Amino acid sequence: MTPHDSLSLSGSLVEELFPFHCLISEQDNLIVSVGTALTPLLPQNYHCSRFDAVFRIVRPEIQALTAQTIKTHTRSCVIIEVVDTDIVLRGQFVIPAKGCLLFIGSILVQNAESLENIGINLHSFAPFDLTPDFLILRKFREIEHKDIKKRTSMLAELSKSRDELSEHAYTDELTKITNRRGFWNTGTKILNEHRSNKKSVLILALLDLDGFKAINDNHGHDAGDAILCAAAERIRDTVGDQGIAGRLGGDEFVLMLILEQQRDIKDHVERTLREINYPFQHRFQQFSIKASIGVTEIEPSDTLECAIHHADIAMYEGRKDTRGLITWYTAELAQRLEEKKQLLVRLKEAINHKVIEPHFQPIISFESFKLSSFEALARWNDPEIGIVRPDIFIALAEELGMLDQLDHLIMEKSLDQLACWHSEGKQYSLHINVSAASLKSALVDRVVKAISDRNIDASYLKLELTETTILENTDFTISVLDSLRDNGLTLTLDDFGTGYSSLTHIKDFPVSGLKIDRSFVADAHTNEKSKALLRSVATIAKYMDLHIIAEGIESQEQFDFLRDIGCHYGQGFFIGKPALANTCEQLFPEQQDAAA
Repeated sequence: MTPHDSLSLSGSLVEELFPFHCLISEQDNLIVSVGTALTPLLPQNYHCSRFDAVFRIVRPEIQALTAQTIKTHTRSCVIIEVVDTDIVLRGQFVIPAKGCLLFIGSILVQNAESLENIGINLHSFAPFDLTPDFLILRKFREIEHKDIKKRTSMLAELSKSRDELSEHAYTDELTKITNRRGFWNTGTKILNEHRSNKKSVLILALLDLDGFKAINDNHGHDAGDAILCAAAERIRDTVGDQGIAGRLGGDEFVLMLILEQQRDIKDHVERTLREINYPFQHRFQQFSIKASIGVTEIEPSDTLECAIHHADIAMYEGRKDTRGLITWYTAELAQRLEEKKQLLVRLKEAINHKVIEPHFQPIISFESFKLSSFEALARWNDPEIGIVRPDIFIALAEELGMLDQLDHLIMEKSLDQLACWHSEGKQYSLHINVSAASLKSALVDRVVKAISDRNIDASYLKLELTETTILENTDFTISVLDSLRDNGLTLTLDDFGTGYSSLTHIKDFPVSGLKIDRSFVADAHTNEKSKALLRSVATIAKYMDLHIIAEGIESQEQFDFLRDIGCHYGQGFFIGKPALANTCEQLFPEQQDAAA
């Protein structure tokens, strides 16, 4: 195999150097081998299993595990979870040979107890780093096949340069600051000294450059490397002689500070953020990059693994909402994450046991004032937690990788109810949301089979898709949507007006209708700009033969305005709230036997 440093490696050397590696066959994503330290952590049947059945890539988002997608992330720090465990790995992907992918990294856990309980000593495995030790091993392998005299001469020469090589072993080749291995060694020493000196305050911060990948993609790796070097210099200068700064990999940096007083912590970290956020210059171009920082105060009982883990989850949680900020690890954050972890467990059980139910919100025709259809909306009422907001559990389902299963569950239950209504002579239509997770080739066969099994005419099923959903993979998306339309299904562009190029999507995608987002409906009867916008949309829809649904109607004034400008259908709390199937028709008793 030939990794990215062009050195030839045997399988046994990979085993020796990288105890937490995983070698994957690109063609079918099957696991070929794993490191000796990783083997005891995996289920017994991991051999020849698919990679995604045993591991889950947490960061970055990699849609398909191929050489093409991995190439864009070979400089990125990759976080991987072992499925159904608390074990987390941090490392990098490389492409060692055609048809293979290799993950090499180190363990990242809150503490070492879970590993020591099964006979693994965490401290036996140094963090992954391509060091000169790697090069030395290679040199020894080369000279084994040469003349003895040449071998002796080369060994002597190699020994003379050992001190220089050792120095390089702990220095990042690009930025010239401490690398992962160097930080691990020095950080451990500082931590041990801190345990005996209770007067000082020790903090650890992880720093990630937001938007760095875009610079590499748009301006080349020369620009990216220049910015990494400049960022490393700024970080090193802010630390000075008060600690250590290092580069963990990609655009991720770490710093450990020894401060005399508690009040110095905030000032020092904020100064680091200000320095990084100051624009970078490269070849007469200016680049504005923001940094996200996660900070934790290290307690005497903490391990270095624990501190890095705390800072990492603080940074990751903080950047979910806003980039370029400092997030502090606190007991409250830890409790919130633990609650989220428990919620994830309960959500997984709820989806697997199919206890999440669809509620149905009525949609009426502005022309006939009759009940026309319903939108199926997922609702979860947990017996212990109670009602969980849909925006929360849908986001968590996506995080679990179970959003497709949730979509399927709601579709199956909703179509059961639609078939029941039709058997009672109530010819309602049904609107069902489709997420990006479900938008794949199998969706067409799944939907066609579902309506066929229930003897439902395809024209009664309306699939709603948001702009962000259909823009995931444009060419592929259009082919799937064309297939759905060709099978008689109606497609509606949901949340219309919230994206950047909605009018373009009307032209490019095979949609038959628009659902105007509630943010425009909210002030439709009072805001002149909203009025003008909605009138324009109604006019465009008329000429393009598109039906319009206005959602979020909460007053008679909104209702009247939307009807007058030519909207075809409306929904909202003013018309009716989402409810279970046995109650959602109660506001329209006169229509239960003659639905439009």
